[in-house]
Formats: sequence, C-alpha cells, structure tokens
Amino acid sequence: MVTTQSFRLLGKPDIKDIICGQVEGDNVIIWEDIEQVFPGVNYIVNGNTVISMMRDSNRNRIMPQCIKHYPGAILDVVLPITPGDNPLELPTKGSSVSHTEERPSAPNMTLDLETEIVQRLASSLTPRILTQLRTASNGYDLVMQAVKDGQVDPSDIVKRCLHELKTEMIKNTELSTRVIELIRQKELKDQPINQMDQIPLIRERIQSILSRNYKLYENPIPRLFIVLPMVHPSSWNSQDPFSNASRLYFLCDCGEHTMSTNSRTSHRVHLANHEGYDITRPKEFFRQYGHYVLTILQMLKFGISMAGTTVPALPKLIETKSNDQSPTSLRFLEESIEFSIDLIMEYVGKSTAQLDSNEAPESVDLRQLETFLKTNNQSRVLGNLYRTVTLEGHVKWVCINHYRENHPETAAMKFRDTVRSLKGLFDEHLGRAEVLLESRDEADQFHLALEKAKAIYELKIDLDWSTTQSDFMRLRDILMKTNVGVLELDLNFQGGPDSDTSNRPKRHDPIFDIMRQTSIQSVTLIQPPKDFVQRSTLLTHTDDFSNLKHLDLDFTQLDSDIPGFRKLIGKAPNLSSLVMQGTRWMFLDELEAVLEYQTYPITFKIPEFRLLPPTSESPQPTITIRDIVDMLKALGGRIEQVELNNKGLQAPALAAFANATEDGSRLKELTLCNADRHLGEQSIKDLSSVVARSELRKLDINLEGEEERVNILESIQWRNICDLTITMDERSHGMKPLKIVVDEIEKLLGGTQMDRFVLRYSNSRPNLPSAQEQLLRSFVASTSLKHLRLDVPMSLQQVLSIIGSANLSQIQSINLQANDFNTDDVKLVLNSLGHATELRAIVLGGASIGDQIELMAEKGIALRNK
Repeated sequence: MVTTQSFRLLGKPDIKDIICGQVEGDNVIIWEDIEQVFPGVNYIVNGNTVISMMRDSNRNRIMPQCIKHYPGAILDVVLPITPGDNPLELPTKGSSVSHTEERPSAPNMTLDLETEIVQRLASSLTPRILTQLRTASNGYDLVMQAVKDGQVDPSDIVKRCLHELKTEMIKNTELSTRVIELIRQKELKDQPINQMDQIPLIRERIQSILSRNYKLYENPIPRLFIVLPMVHPSSWNSQDPFSNASRLYFLCDCGEHTMSTNSRTSHRVHLANHEGYDITRPKEFFRQYGHYVLTILQMLKFGISMAGTTVPALPKLIETKSNDQSPTSLRFLEESIEFSIDLIMEYVGKSTAQLDSNEAPESVDLRQLETFLKTNNQSRVLGNLYRTVTLEGHVKWVCINHYRENHPETAAMKFRDTVRSLKGLFDEHLGRAEVLLESRDEADQFHLALEKAKAIYELKIDLDWSTTQSDFMRLRDILMKTNVGVLELDLNFQGGPDSDTSNRPKRHDPIFDIMRQTSIQSVTLIQPPKDFVQRSTLLTHTDDFSNLKHLDLDFTQLDSDIPGFRKLIGKAPNLSSLVMQGTRWMFLDELEAVLEYQTYPITFKIPEFRLLPPTSESPQPTITIRDIVDMLKALGGRIEQVELNNKGLQAPALAAFANATEDGSRLKELTLCNADRHLGEQSIKDLSSVVARSELRKLDINLEGEEERVNILESIQWRNICDLTITMDERSHGMKPLKIVVDEIEKLLGGTQMDRFVLRYSNSRPNLPSAQEQLLRSFVASTSLKHLRLDVPMSLQQVLSIIGSANLSQIQSINLQANDFNTDDVKLVLNSLGHATELRAIVLGGASIGDQIELMAEKGIALRNK
C-alpha cells in the first residue's frame, strides 16, 4: 500500500496527496515533490508549528531535502507574499471603495510594501481581529494615525465594513489566519536566518516543559522559574557577564487545575510573591540550566496556552505581579527579561547546532537546582509556594491565593491542631504530615482528622503499640478516603498480640490492600516484622500493584521472606525506583531476587549501592550472582553508586570492575573503605581506570596506612566532584593527598562544583603539621563550600587561621568536633564567623559551652554540642 501525506494551501479546502519516500527506513516527503505540486512553496506548517527540514545526527540537512511524515495530518503550505495576495485596499479621502491604486511589479516588492499590505488588511477587519493585530503588528496603530492626520476618512472605513460584513463573516477564520501568517512572514524576514530554523525547536522545548508532569514520589522542586539581572541593562558588564549579580524568581504554576467553582481569580501563570534568590555559581548554573531558563523566558516573552496552562505575554505577567508598580519599574522588568534572553543566548550560543546539542528541557534534573541558590535560614519551601496535586496525580506548585481556592485555611488549622496534640508535624506547604501513634485511641483521633483533610499528600505514621488486623483495616479504610499518595509506615517489628492469633495467617492483608490503592504511588515500610510477607494471603491471589511507582523496604528481619518479596516485585510492573535496607550478608541474595524485573534504579542502603537499569530494551539474560566478582563482572557498567570494602577491594573484584567499564562507566558515587591488606600495583591501576572513566560527583576514600592508594586521586575528573571525604593518618604519604586535591582544584580556576568537604586525620600530635595547615588553608580559600567538617587535631590558632582563610559566603555548616573548646574559645570561633551569613549549624567539641547557646541563638545558629 502506498503511503501518502496530505497537503493544502493555507486557508484553502482543496487537498493534495503526495507519495512518501524513505530515508533510512523512515517515511519522508521529498521537498522537490512538494514544489512540483505547490510551485514557490515557502514553508510548511502543522497547526501552529513550522516544520523544519530533516537533519542527520550532526545537524546537517539530509539530502535530498525532505520533511518528516505526519500520518493522518493535513499539512498547510504557505506561499511567499505577492501583490496578488492583497485583496483589500485602504480607502482614502476622495477615493471610492472600489478604487484600486497601481502597485509595483513583484520584482520591486520591498519591506515597506509588506508593511503596507498589513496596514490595508487591518483597515477592513472585525474588532476581534483588530485586537489580535494590536499585539502582533503595528498595522492598527498606523491606520489610526492616518485617520488622525486626515489621510483616511473614518466614515469610509465604516461604510466598507458594513458593505462587506456578510462576506467577512464567511471568510473571517480564513482571513485572520492569513493575516497572522503575513505578519509571521514579516517577522521571520526580520530575524537572522539561523533563528528561522529554531522556531519549531523553541515551541517543542516550551511544550516539553509544560507537558512534563511530576508525580508525588519524584518530589522535585517547583519547575517554573526565570532568571533576571539585578542591575539595569545599561549597567551590565558585558566583558564578564557572569560577574554581574542575577536572581532566580519562581512562577506560580496555576491553570485549569486550580480553578474552583465560580472562581473570580485569574489562573494565568505569574511571578510568585517572593523576593527571589541569588545565584551562587552562575557559570555552573547556566551550564546546567541555561537552555531550560532560556525556554521559559521565551515562553514569557511571547505568551502561550498549552497543556492546561496559560502563560500570558510579558505585559500581563508583570501586571499580575503588582498592579501598583510604577511604569518605570514595569519597563525595567520588561527590559530585564528581554536582556536576560539576550544574555543567555550569548552564553549558550547563537547557532542552531549549539542549541540542539544541549540537554532537552524535559530531561533536566531540577533536584540540584537548590544547590545553586542562596537561601535564608527561615525559608523552607522555595518561592513560598504550595504543593498541590491535580486529579491526574500531577504535582504543581502554586501561590497562596491559588492554593486557597481549593483548600480553605480553616480546614488546615483544624488538622494542624490535631497533629500538634499528638506531638506530630504538619507542613502545609508540602501537604506532609508526620505522627507517632501509641494507642488505638490516638489512632482513632488522628483518623478522624485525616479523613477531613483533603490536602495531605504525604504521610508518615509510626504505629507504636501492639497492632491487630482490625487496626490495619481501619487505617486502610481511612486512607481510601484521602489524597495521600506517598505513605511511610513504621511497624516497629510488631508481631501483634496473642489475642489476634486467629488472624495471624492474614493479619497483614490490609497493608497490602493499602499498597494496591490507586492513589498510592510510593510506599516505605520501616521495621516490618520477620513474618510480614508470610502472614499474608494477598500474594497468592491475582492482585497486582501496578499503581506503585516507588517502593522502599526494610529487609533487616525479612531474610526468610525473599521469595515472597520476589512475588511482590513481579506484581508491581510500573515501579520507577526500588530501595532496600537489608544486611551485608544478604545483599547479593536480595539483589539477585529483583534483577529479572529491573527496568528502574535499585538502591541499597547497606551496603551503599545503586544499580541503573540496562540501556537496551531487549530481555536481559539470567544472571547468577555467587559473589562480588560475579556482580561486578555482570553489572559493573551499570553501577551508579558503590561501597567497596574488603572483598570488593580484592584483586579479582577490581579486575572485573575495570573490565566491565571498558566501554564507559555510569559511576557517580564511590566509597573506598579501608582494606585488611595493601592493594597491589595492578589493583591500583584497575581502580584508577574505573575512576578515570567515571564522572564522579561524590568520593569517600580511606587512605589510612595505604601510600599507593593516594595515586587514585590523580585519576579523578575534579570538575564534577561535589562531595569529597578523605580519611588519612600519618602513614598516608604525608601531605601528598591534600597537595593533589589543592593542585587539581586550583587548576580549575574557581570552576569546581564542590560544596562539601570532610577531612578525617589521625595524628599522634595535638597540632596539625604546618605544611598540611597551609594546604588546608589554600583549599578552603579556593572553594565555595557549603559544608565543612574537619576531624583534625588542631590548636585554636590553627582553627582560626583556617576559618579566616575560608570563603565563607556560602558556608552553611561547620563541624569541628575533634577539638575541645572552652567558653573563650567558642567566642573567638564565633567572632571569626561574623561574615558567614548563611551559617545554619555548628558542631563543636568540648563540654564547657552550655552558656554559649543563647549567644548562638542570637546569631541565628543552631548549636550542637558534641
């Protein structure tokens, strides 16, 4: 059967079918074939989307030139503007309605003539189309100015509109579409040629952001935000753009999902009621989020309505923010957005190839966004927004006004009072509650309040009494009436009272019923009793758990339940992640039990281990895991996080790991524990090769008594390291580990992403050697750490010297618990931290600091006395 694509001239009913060709097995339409049917074709549109020529992996146009096949769609052909496209004239004084002025021939067409075409079209349109033209073209303003200047008689316009009203009503849709296309063509001709090809890409990127919906179990931060300069564009340092301060502002993600009955509130996306956040590492921020920010700025500049969300064009966005701002401040905000677009375009590159090569907006990991923001001590939820969940289970972050449309304050206050009486916690911004229930009466009290609270999406319950099957059944029935989607249940290893003996074979059935509820997306089971799966009949039935997206199980006492656990995983085909906390000696058995079902990341808490799913969609062969060598040989290339202890650091295991990563490593977090014996030269090489192939973000390395292992540090890609822990002693090659770190960090010229550093140093002397003190000072001066921990014996003078050298602009926590501080010492340490405005917590060694708690509170610092 011949495959065809349907085409028609824009605004015309006649449809032409063109036979498709093929390129590398895909159906395409050759551009030359389109030109034969529609001579002079300018471009093709599918709805409002301009279709680009197909390109290969290097972004070069495929030859012969062709476009993608759109099955079932009718594509519109847009022809170039010609004088014959202008069916309407602009009547002037002394002329009649039917008068036609002479026009230059097509070769003499100029940009002025194109503008005049728009003006003439504007003179005879209905008010609705005139309104469209006000925001899209200057035609309306020019016509009105012509009336004021006496060049056009307004009565002629009225006569003409009345005379052609009937015809216009019939052609209204066709005419408005044609006008928009004429204006679009004019705008495109004013753009650089490379931006024409980017228009469909920009629309696709906008759609990908608005259509990307997060679930409760994913728990990201708000998805919509913009970045604006903090100074006027005229004061911007163009020579070094990232030396200028910028702020990030979140947007209220309102829309159809926030509308209540008889609502009078506008539900268009707008700036959140928050002062915004300074960006701490602008270069790294724009490297990671530049295209994402650029797409949202473009969306705000032009406005869009898509996926149930309406984003107004820039003026409306500003008016929504504050109607009492002065015209000067509104113009400044508008100029800021315009200038931000130019700035980011300059950074990410102006060519299509650069734009395409960056990560797509829908794949951007927003969970790291907060690490780039300077936040104050009191602000917990970014942008002062509230988490809400749509009927489809999608998470949106909205302002207080749109949140209250569906969640009255009185209901929240009643629930908060009940939780407080039970010594629990309730965060209305997140819709999260946490409570400890120690009796059936307390459970009944909480259940009554929970049933009436509709905005609880995340719930942690600690059941700390001898629960029976009927207790679980009551909890099940209440949860069915709520919107809870993320449940954390602590069973405290309770086996139930002796009086519940008759129900023991099926006493946990209600918990599995809860896990099957369609609203439940994520379940965490803490401290389940050792007979948890065995005391249930549910897994013998045909019931499934297709609703579950995330599962976190504590296997501390479930070693005998591994077969039942395998059944549970097999009945949860839509899992996106699995977390298990077990024991080191059962780790491989637990891993092997779930491998056949793995299409998602699997994380173990003990030992630290995370395995990514296979990249191929083909069925994976059965893997037998007898020991750590088998595991590394079969799965080494898919490991994202691993903790290697004695067995994992033996020569066969490291050789298997190195072989498994020859084609690339996905390792991001590595912990190297101390070994019972020294690593051989070949083992050091194998481990170094794995590290060199990995883009590590976190490294915890123990160098105690191991001189050769220090060489592993030289293989690290330091630009990616965010979290570094080094454990060493006097035998660890002296100061070489610190020297390697300092030298590598200094090579990056401030380009490091490191925000957490821990140094554990066992030293028989009470003070740090002067050479290592100098290295440590150099290190803290060359990084912008947020968290610093020094388990290092030091004198007070050395502590003050190191703190005095540190870049304290971002520091949030300091741990100096290896030292004994008296009251006077604490005062000196606090005074040295006077410029640490972001400091939130200090851990200090010593017992004589109780009288300093009040002083610390005055400084807004949480004191932890070790």
